[in-house]
Amino acid sequence: MPRNDFENVLVKSLNNFYRDKKAFAYRLIQTKYVNQHIDILSDSKILKYYLAIECKSIKSKKLYFNSHFSGDQIDRENIFIQKTGRKGFLAVEFRMGIGKKREAYLIPWEIIFKRYTNFKKCNKRKDNGFSYEEVKKIGTNLKREKGKYRFKPSNF
Repeated sequence: MPRNDFENVLVKSLNNFYRDKKAFAYRLIQTKYVNQHIDILSDSKILKYYLAIECKSIKSKKLYFNSHFSGDQIDRENIFIQKTGRKGFLAVEFRMGIGKKREAYLIPWEIIFKRYTNFKKCNKRKDNGFSYEEVKKIGTNLKREKGKYRFKPSNF
């Protein structure tokens, strides 16, 4: 699977959801020499849809800060979200293996940054990311249908 497949699917899914709304989602392309601010942006005059989404597609049952994110990535993304006034999210896709369905969840950025800040401060192993069970509890499940994820107004 291409590295950015999850991002592409999310952009298509968001734009499908936005069909009758005044909003548009797009990917920021990462280049070799320039840091990418965030994976997906959504522009709209409707603040609910003015979004910044970081995407992670993982094979494990835990999302780790120190291995799934690069160095200061979370800090840089938090600054970007704060400066632009966008509503931030982390979209996590769990790929459980052959024959098992993928699951994706949308987590508000405030929750991610709060846990990350605590991890940096205390360096406790339990604060190094989120388990699959935690993500299921705190995140909003994005149902996958016909190769796309289904968004609802309540997701935001």
